[in-house]
Amino acid sequence: MDLQGSSVKYLVTKVKQDLLASSQVDVYGLVPPSPYDTAWLSMVSNPQHSDQPLFQGCLDWVLQHQNRGGFWGENIGHPTLECLTSTLACIVALITWNVGHDAIQKGLAFIHGNTERLLEEQNGSFPEWFAIVFPAMIELAETKGLHVYFSNGLVEQVFLERQEILQTRRWVSGCGQQQYYPALMLQYLEDGLIQSPSAIAYAFMKTGNKEFLVKHVVMEVRRCTFTVPAVYPLDEDLVNILLINQIETLGLAEHFMEEIKSLLAQVYRSCISCKESKSMGKHAIPLQLYTHALSFRLLRLYGYRVSPRKFCRFLEDEDIVTYIEEYHELFLSAMYNVYRATDVTFTGENQLEDARAFSRRILEKETMKNCTNLVRPISLTNLQGQIKHELSIPWLARLDHLEHRRCIERKETLGPWTGNSLSYRLLACQSNAMLLQLAIENYTLRQSIFRNELKELERYSWEPKGLTGHGKTIFNALKDFVDDISGKFFNKNGYDIKAYLQDLWCQTFASWLKEAEWSRNGHAPSTVEYLQVAATSIASHTILLPAAFLLYPPPEIDILKKRQPLTNSLMLLTRLLNEIRSYQKEQEEGKPNLVLLYMKENPNLGVEESIAIIQKTLDEKKKEFLELALISDEMPEACKQLHLHCLKAFQMFFNSTNAFDSPTESNF
Repeated sequence: MDLQGSSVKYLVTKVKQDLLASSQVDVYGLVPPSPYDTAWLSMVSNPQHSDQPLFQGCLDWVLQHQNRGGFWGENIGHPTLECLTSTLACIVALITWNVGHDAIQKGLAFIHGNTERLLEEQNGSFPEWFAIVFPAMIELAETKGLHVYFSNGLVEQVFLERQEILQTRRWVSGCGQQQYYPALMLQYLEDGLIQSPSAIAYAFMKTGNKEFLVKHVVMEVRRCTFTVPAVYPLDEDLVNILLINQIETLGLAEHFMEEIKSLLAQVYRSCISCKESKSMGKHAIPLQLYTHALSFRLLRLYGYRVSPRKFCRFLEDEDIVTYIEEYHELFLSAMYNVYRATDVTFTGENQLEDARAFSRRILEKETMKNCTNLVRPISLTNLQGQIKHELSIPWLARLDHLEHRRCIERKETLGPWTGNSLSYRLLACQSNAMLLQLAIENYTLRQSIFRNELKELERYSWEPKGLTGHGKTIFNALKDFVDDISGKFFNKNGYDIKAYLQDLWCQTFASWLKEAEWSRNGHAPSTVEYLQVAATSIASHTILLPAAFLLYPPPEIDILKKRQPLTNSLMLLTRLLNEIRSYQKEQEEGKPNLVLLYMKENPNLGVEESIAIIQKTLDEKKKEFLELALISDEMPEACKQLHLHCLKAFQMFFNSTNAFDSPTESNF
């Protein structure tokens, strides 16, 4: 474990130095360069010397960053459709300045050897950005005297799809000139001139207007060492929350709390000061919703009081709702994050309830598709898998440690999918690999710690030799347990908690004895009387509160003695979870259960109606619990998180079955 711990510390230090070195994170340093956009800028000639490139550094970058396979683009397992357009753009750039002849031949070999395979993987379904850009790049190559030949009809199919896009989309006039553009093309033009360096370069080459370059990218090209990202300018808040989200989902937040708090403070300031642009086009809505929903979720998880109105207001606009329903695939990432944001709904937030119902309906449309024979973009395929996981298992029923492992095994943190090539993908391969390696090392270290803790628990005398009677056995085991925890705590903090721990167990034993007495006498308590006892007998506080003393720093004992509202809420919720899943077993054993007691007090109720009443109470009490766990300051943050983790463990066990009493359900 010492070796693993040293490795984790080294990697944490390296990540902080390489990615989070300053208080103001360089967002442009986090996002990988775009070979496609860099190639376009390298094609721009110098206005004073037309036989020279304006951005020689961009051309040099193209010459130096061809992959061994002959293509340009990040090698993320195997080449993608974006590698085709990037490689063609880089080839054209080299031909433009008559340099890199070997690189050109290697690039052409890649294009001829891989295009048909990559197109076949799409199974006839090409992203619209690709159907527009790929034919255009082939045509541009031909204007430079380079003829690219394909024997397979799939390339022709891409050209036909472009033609269909141009013919079937709604046409609108452009900028008062005698030209007309399909509505979809305007989206790409608007996206491009605002956010795409390649489009800015093209606009300059066509118009000669220096303002395009000076205003948008010249300074950034110099700042990024003659490369540019696929999107410019970057939304810094979005990049920051993507970075935080990646650190969170990989299970690394504990190592970067100071950096996360600093970044979230920036996001929060932007969130409360930002005024929405009323003229923003519909094409910008998916990314806007994605950003606002993910920001809300992260801010609320870290204790900020934020309103959901910013990303819920779309429900008030019928045109936008209709647009989302019609083009739901473009909104999958946005709706996925809207749905996740509603996991942290507090009492009375009806907007979030409506947003949850709407986003779930949109996401379920996608899960019902038959994609068996359809090869789709990898990022979309990964998103679909995550959507199914999200819809099938509630957030509160998923243990963080297992979720971290799932993310590590996926090896890709989901970025926003908006249906075109301008989607943000955070971190270059090298940086992403470093974070992934840290996540693996950190997960392995945690597993070793858990194993050691399990061995510690196994040494208590649960089955001592020479003793008879379950009571004696349990008493001895608990005595050892309490003595051990209180002794360690005293040595570390200087005061004794033994009496407090003994009292916790006395309360729990008393509740068990009361329930046993009810069963033995056939007594059916009132629902109020039952819950007063049952909230204690579920023993969630008996599990949690001793563990709280092992936190660093530990909470003050007076805080826990007062039995805070958060602890009371946890006790009630864990009992209600148990009641819904265990009523059949307890009915057979002659034990009281809230489902059965409701039916006794209300003879007109059936089992399902009784369960529905408890479930409604459970859902409302969860909202109260979340507000206490995330926002209130009644106890230290680590102690509040311990309460949340305890509820998630109970929710996992009682999510669909009573896993506590199952010999197989808890085997994971």
